[in-house]
Amino acid sequence: MAALLARVGIALWLIMACIGPWLLAAPDPWYVSCLAFPWLGVVVCWLLLPLAVGNLPASTGGITCCLLGILGITLFQALPVPADFAKLIAPDLQARLAVLRPESQANWVTLSADPSATLDLFARMAAFTLLFLGVRGLTSVSGVLSMALTGWVLLVNGTLLSLEAMAQAATSAPEIIYWTWITPGRVFGPFICKNHYPYYMNMALGSAFGLMGAAYHDFAPRSRDGRLRRDQFWEPLKEALRSPVFLLHNPAILGVVMGLVLMIASIPMSMSRGGVVASVAALLATSWMVRRASPRWTGTT
Repeated sequence: MAALLARVGIALWLIMACIGPWLLAAPDPWYVSCLAFPWLGVVVCWLLLPLAVGNLPASTGGITCCLLGILGITLFQALPVPADFAKLIAPDLQARLAVLRPESQANWVTLSADPSATLDLFARMAAFTLLFLGVRGLTSVSGVLSMALTGWVLLVNGTLLSLEAMAQAATSAPEIIYWTWITPGRVFGPFICKNHYPYYMNMALGSAFGLMGAAYHDFAPRSRDGRLRRDQFWEPLKEALRSPVFLLHNPAILGVVMGLVLMIASIPMSMSRGGVVASVAALLATSWMVRRASPRWTGTT
């Protein structure tokens, strides 16, 4: 029962992750409603897990704490607080609210200039937090298989997105999306805001690099006791670089490499400076974490 719930939940999550970008990154309520049904399915599958495993798998790590902290801060800004307290933590708040909301001259005020918009943002972030907890919980039940499936699906979807984005950029005006609709800003691929493209692509790139790292870890040279050989760990990679024919004899690896090249090349083409900086920062952070990792080595350097 638990395995079935995990498979259904992960499948629904992958549907969301794949169709979301193609729906113009879901900017309108109609597009959001299309994603609401698989979102509900993921959350329900996660909440039903206690019936099968006896507890509710979830992540209580740093990411969850950060998400809950952001939710708390957002909700705090939309709740009424004493005017004196608000003036203490935001001295210029009264002057700004007097212009934006004349009715704010009361004993209780909100820190947000638009509480309804803040509550709407809180609801969206709460939905994302539930999705994160659900996917983490379902993944902990389904194991490595679901992580590998997620990596392959995001790799394929990211490659298709990069092909569409580069083709559209080469044959269409920068403010026209899907060669049809005119938007007020600069688009890239199916994303109305060009800055959103690299952020999704970074997620797909991380999944692809994870797939390659896992595959390389499996066939890396080992000693008889199963420990990785430090002195020969990079030999398969060096051999592949010395002989490009190696890739031709391994279609799966060739496809992953080509997908990575397309996705990496498409990020600077989006003209998103923040996206490029985020990609470089993610690469540096990942490299640092890999170096900090301590696998079981044997042999000498």
